[in-house]
Amino acid sequence: MLLPNETNPKKSVYYYGYEILKEVQNSSQELELLDLYSKIKGNTSISLKVFSYSLDWLFLINAIKINVQGRVEKCL
Repeated sequence: MLLPNETNPKKSVYYYGYEILKEVQNSSQELELLDLYSKIKGNTSISLKVFSYSLDWLFLINAIKINVQGRVEKCL
């Protein structure tokens, strides 16, 4: 589900990717996956499945990376 069947764009992977990227960019350090999910879940009604799809999309466009400690960080 990259694009929702509904007319509400706030339920798309792209929108959730934006929310994730905004949180990662505003953080001064790398974020644990579950901590990041908790922060995003507090602001939106995202499921874990859509969260992982959004992370995959951000990884594919080189916006984020997962470091060796398993934490999410932004690409430079």
